[in-house]
Amino acid sequence: MNIMKLSALLMHFMIIYMLMKTTLNLTGKELISISPVLIKNAASIASNRKEAIHGIAIAMASTINMPKKGKKLNLTISVGKYQEAKAISISGSAKINKHTDVFFGIGRTNDRKYTASKVGASFDW
Repeated sequence: MNIMKLSALLMHFMIIYMLMKTTLNLTGKELISISPVLIKNAASIASNRKEAIHGIAIAMASTINMPKKGKKLNLTISVGKYQEAKAISISGSAKINKHTDVFFGIGRTNDRKYTASKVGASFDW
């Protein structure tokens, strides 16, 4: 384990320690008994953080624009960034009839590890 990972794990442990101490009002003895569990799960917490950051970047990139008045189709390409994560998204929509639009979107992080997609419909009346 390199020094960067170790310092990140220590930082996460300290944040969790402070949150538990202030939110749950635990005593030092109670925190010491919980500490091994926190240390055991620190890598999982760091992994969840990375996934969340990439998910937020994809969400920032994901934009759906409905076709403008008089048009039938719309295609949008957009990018997003959150902390160190970057993503790109391609989305499209089509007017099916006067009251119905359908849309899709797919986003992917720049490191190509995470992908998200969506499909839906919009109804007006």
